[in-house]
Amino acid sequence: MKKVLTIILMSAIVISLFGCSNSKSNDVYYQATVTTTEKAAVQQTEKPTETPTEKQTESPTTAPTAQPTDPPKASIEWSDLTYAVKDNEGYLYEITYHLSPWILLSNTDTLNAAWNEVGKGNSLPGFNDWALTKKGNNYWRQLNSYLHLYGSLENFSAPMSDMYYCIGTVTITNKTDGFDITQSSPRSVLVPFKIDFQDKYDWAPVIGRIYYTDSKTDTYLGVHVNAKMQNNKWGPTQVIFMAPENYSPKYPDGQYIEPLLNSAYFRPNAYRFEYVTWNGTDISYGNDYPRVGLIDKDGIYRTE
Repeated sequence: MKKVLTIILMSAIVISLFGCSNSKSNDVYYQATVTTTEKAAVQQTEKPTETPTEKQTESPTTAPTAQPTDPPKASIEWSDLTYAVKDNEGYLYEITYHLSPWILLSNTDTLNAAWNEVGKGNSLPGFNDWALTKKGNNYWRQLNSYLHLYGSLENFSAPMSDMYYCIGTVTITNKTDGFDITQSSPRSVLVPFKIDFQDKYDWAPVIGRIYYTDSKTDTYLGVHVNAKMQNNKWGPTQVIFMAPENYSPKYPDGQYIEPLLNSAYFRPNAYRFEYVTWNGTDISYGNDYPRVGLIDKDGIYRTE
């Protein structure tokens, strides 16, 4: 008789436990943690039993969420031109330009990837974002030169079916011993930076654009940096140099590719430099001509 009672009691306990394991709350738990295929497989097998204490303390598992990815980076050669100058009060400033090769606007993948590295929220300008006017076969604009002297204007004029961008940043650092730049002791730093051409007959018109916090400024043949420094570092601030390109029966490979590759170079507009380096190597103008290279219409990086 005792054996019969024992068997009956054990059967009741087993039925009670399996009834708990098929409760509605347990179905919700599996719904949140398995895929449809996995759930079907689970329903074909017995679910493990749980005690009420385990169910009260167990935290439901949530499905993993997709993590944001960084924008793609361009497989291009970046160049750094660093120089130092003193102002008329003896402050020493180190200025660094971080520059891409010349990249065609039509090479959208490479250009957008490069811009993602330096753009910081600014929109990459398109063909119609340079305030150009079509006059005959040329695109034209009148604007200040990189020197901004005497209010004189220069004329940008060129035939264009595409355009090149050299994009990057400019950073200014106060290197003066014993004299910090602060909010209570700010400094204004004017440092023109130009594109020059070794061969004066082999050149291209260029517009430089610098992005400030709430504005942008365009100049002819370079940029005119007007930094309002309130600490020892200003920037990095975005810059673009735009040059024309035009394809025609006379110039099937491009009218301006040769000047940009073999004649154009970058230089600060200053009478005296404390030092100038190009990609970490000391240079002297007249002997060295810092050029950034070019990615042609076939996507090939070229230096000559």
